[in-house]
Amino acid sequence: MEFCDNYCHLNHTIYYTPENIPYDDPEGEQIFSDFITQIKRCMCKRDICDSNCTCVSAIESVEELARSPYSFDTSKSELILSTAYADQDLPIYECNSVCKCGTTCRSRLVQYGPRKSLKIHEYGSKGVGLFTEASIPQGGFVCEYAGEIVTKSEAAKRNRANEESDSMNYVICVNEHYGCNRIQTFVDPSKFGNIGRYLNHSCEPNCVMVPVRVDSPVPKLCLFADKDIEAGVELTFSYGSDTNITDNHNRKKCLCGSKSCSKWLPSSEYDS
Repeated sequence: MEFCDNYCHLNHTIYYTPENIPYDDPEGEQIFSDFITQIKRCMCKRDICDSNCTCVSAIESVEELARSPYSFDTSKSELILSTAYADQDLPIYECNSVCKCGTTCRSRLVQYGPRKSLKIHEYGSKGVGLFTEASIPQGGFVCEYAGEIVTKSEAAKRNRANEESDSMNYVICVNEHYGCNRIQTFVDPSKFGNIGRYLNHSCEPNCVMVPVRVDSPVPKLCLFADKDIEAGVELTFSYGSDTNITDNHNRKKCLCGSKSCSKWLPSSEYDS
């Protein structure tokens, strides 16, 4: 099985990139200058990696978890994100191109591309949104949120420019905490992006974003169903949480329409 993404943009001025691409920083700033990791290689030859697999053993509490970050849902005949990983915010490393296990290994999922049932719809005041034409089980992989990988300073620069021009801000900041260390990943799909850029924010989302690493220390920002989702439903996720912000100047109104709507879209605080 190879990576497959047959989607495209409605607006042909936006370049479709199925996976993240690096931003060419003219100042040469390193995106992950403080993050050093080594991509693991396993020697497993079975569909489910052994308990001593180097990919799985990157997780300190592996003895308390399933051998793979994913489990097989027999009713839906697909891999889904294991509850232990979703609830405990554990790092996910999929088996990769140098691993000995085959394409049917249960530690391989997001690397094969998005679901085939996704559909972009234009509607109402939101402009466009992403819907599913088939049901998705809780824990099911939806798609990656792919675009340009940018530095913190470039993300802040683009955020300010979007505020000044009253433009939509697509830059997503994901924080990962490992002990006292924090890793931040910034992805901007405004000009280069995939199908994931069409998921709108909701204060009661049905999807959750999870960092997953495959062949690179830079994670894929992957969206999984946070609950069972019926066919025809719009797919949404939370753009972030900023409940401590009281100044609503220059913030955009939230149009999610949920009962617990905060009335304002989250505003990224990259230095928090």
